[in-house]
Amino acid sequence: MLIVDDVQFLANKDKCQEIFFTIFNDFIQHRKQLILSGDRPPRELTLIEARLTTRFALGTTCEVSMPDYETRAAIVQAKAENKDLPLSSDMVELIAKTVVDNVRELEGMVNTLATKHHILGRDITGTDVVECLAMLGYQTK
Repeated sequence: MLIVDDVQFLANKDKCQEIFFTIFNDFIQHRKQLILSGDRPPRELTLIEARLTTRFALGTTCEVSMPDYETRAAIVQAKAENKDLPLSSDMVELIAKTVVDNVRELEGMVNTLATKHHILGRDITGTDVVECLAMLGYQTK
């Protein structure tokens, strides 16, 4: 199996595209799995050779969008539980309603709060959550 993230970065890199074309064909010929991700569908990868983009389009294409509020809250809760970080439902709600477009920042929030919890040896407060959000550049009401 080969997983390639951000395939759009092959744009304007002729030698890389040539090598990737060979690898792609070899994987297909040997019935090996390829997973590609990018920030746009294959037909919009205009700076990548057509022989590659048409092959990209042979597979299943799906859009992965940002998670909704419930999913973000579940992510925060699961990550907090995994780190033995007790967060109230109000704190989980605040984080999930504030950090809406970056799942990595959700995890970063939990990591920062967990570190603070373990170093200070005390429960996290709402003020701690607001301060952490502010460090990431978020303003809360």
